[in-house]
This record gives sequence, C-alpha cells and structure tokens, in this order.
Amino acid sequence: MEKKWLSVPEFAAKIEKSVQYVRRMIDKGKIADHSVRRKKVGTKGRAKITVNYKTALADIGENLSRRMPSAKVEKEDPPQPQKSSSGSLADAQRITAQYKAALTKLDYDKKSGKLIEAEAANNYAFTFFRVLRDAFLNIPVKISAELASITSTHEINELLIKEFNEVLEGLSEWRLPQ
Repeated sequence: MEKKWLSVPEFAAKIEKSVQYVRRMIDKGKIADHSVRRKKVGTKGRAKITVNYKTALADIGENLSRRMPSAKVEKEDPPQPQKSSSGSLADAQRITAQYKAALTKLDYDKKSGKLIEAEAANNYAFTFFRVLRDAFLNIPVKISAELASITSTHEINELLIKEFNEVLEGLSEWRLPQ
C-alpha cells in the first residue's frame, strides 16, 4: 500500500525532481497548504514538512514534464501559423484595393456630413449638456416666487411640468452655434 503523506525528499524522488524544487514549489504556493503538513521538531522551531502525494501532484501537475507517466499532464499543441492564401500578386492587389475603397468611403461620408471627428462630437455633447444643465438650474430661480404663493400640490405639479416641458422643447431645437 502506498503512503499518503511523504517527506519532502521522498516526494521529490517520486516525481523525479530535486528537494530544492519541491521546497520552492511549497514556498511559492504552487503546492497548496492543504497538501502540506508542518510539524515542529526540536526547540529551534524547525518544522518537518510532509506532502500529500495525490493532492500535491494535482497542484503542480502542470509544472511537471511530459516524461513523468504518473503526472498525467496534457499539454496543448502549439498554435500553428495561419496558412496564407496563395500569397500571389493578385491577392495583394485585391487587399490593397479593398483598403483604398474603405478609405475612400470614409472620406466621402465625412465630406457628406454622415461622419464627424470624434473631438467635434465630444465638444458638441459637452456644450449641449452644459446648456441642458443651465436650463434646468434656472427653473427654481424663474418660478420660486410663484411657487411660494401656491398652496395646492396639484397646481405646483402643473407649474413644474409646464416649466420642464418648456425647457425640453427649447432644447429639442437647439443646435451648436457655428
């Protein structure tokens, strides 16, 4: 019957690695704490370390070489370079033509007004939302006196809705100044 817990030298011999390698794997956490037992030995505080063979092997299985039959490590095949098509002059010319056509379409869309520069779009959005913010912040200043004189919640609600609608209708026709 095989021992479940092995000393570090026994474990190292079993996986055909050095004792230093196993200790490094323990220190780096590659062999998890649940796979390691530390038992104090003597007065100097040294610990005798034992390793659970099965769980430690599972912990470091990916770090072991293929030649170890007990490790059962499956490695993926390295990615193969993509095979290019024939690599002919015709293919290169086709790709160049597609690239030039895409650039021409972008240029046309920009000149026709379908596309704008990202910086211009950011400036437009910034200006629009600043105007929107200012319009809504001006509502209390504009209607505060009228609100103070109203006692009915229904009338207050109607006044607020009227003011909000005026602001939103005014902004629906807003355009960036040229």
